[in-house]
Amino acid sequence: LSGLFMGLAIASKWPGIYASMGLATVFFMGLFYNRKRIGSKKITLTIVSCFIFFVTVPLVIYCASYIPYLKAPYMNGFASIFQNQIDIYSYHSNLEATHPYSSSWWQWPLDIRPIFYYVDNVGDLKEGISSFGNPVVWWGGLIALIFAVFTYAKRIDKNLIFLFVAILAQFLPWIVIDRCTFIYHYFPSVPFLILIFAYVLKLEKAKITACVVAVCAVITFVMFYPVLSGMPINPTYVKDFLEWLSTWQLI
Repeated sequence: LSGLFMGLAIASKWPGIYASMGLATVFFMGLFYNRKRIGSKKITLTIVSCFIFFVTVPLVIYCASYIPYLKAPYMNGFASIFQNQIDIYSYHSNLEATHPYSSSWWQWPLDIRPIFYYVDNVGDLKEGISSFGNPVVWWGGLIALIFAVFTYAKRIDKNLIFLFVAILAQFLPWIVIDRCTFIYHYFPSVPFLILIFAYVLKLEKAKITACVVAVCAVITFVMFYPVLSGMPINPTYVKDFLEWLSTWQLI
């Protein structure tokens, strides 16, 4: 099932490969630390099995996603699929386009630059749609991540190591990409940020803090819902209460 859904993820969007790299890292770390208990024969069998389920199966699914593509005129089977990979990579690696709401990788965890998708006037009200993170979740999660790195990294906590690998696998590849990028590229990292946030609160036995964070996150979501959904809203409310940073344009 993991190989099946990995194939679906990669066939949907290339960053699914980032997750597979993280999973491979966790897998080989597990084999290394348990090599004596598992034994060389079982390790070999496991690696062969994983090659089938995590390489062959995803590759078949990825190629199968091109079936509609190959129905177009002048397509030449696998040669066209292979050429398309080259074209995709060439397009993104040579992209020089700019965008007023683009943002760099280091800005994403800080929630500095939302994407402004839509705005319209409705009488005295305005509709707006922006894409960004809940400040309570993102900023609080970033603090928890930093705290976890300096406080628990030496404990060899397997749960945290898994979460560290997972979030780094989704985030680190974007550091070396110099084309135009946006805050939504950080979204696949957020579930692991939330898990780290929750896990740190659990380790610290901070039940009251956890409840306060959850309530604040819900309140913040409700506050920002109009500029996430395009609900008509008084622009004064947005300017006075929602645009917390000067880099935020939400309406």
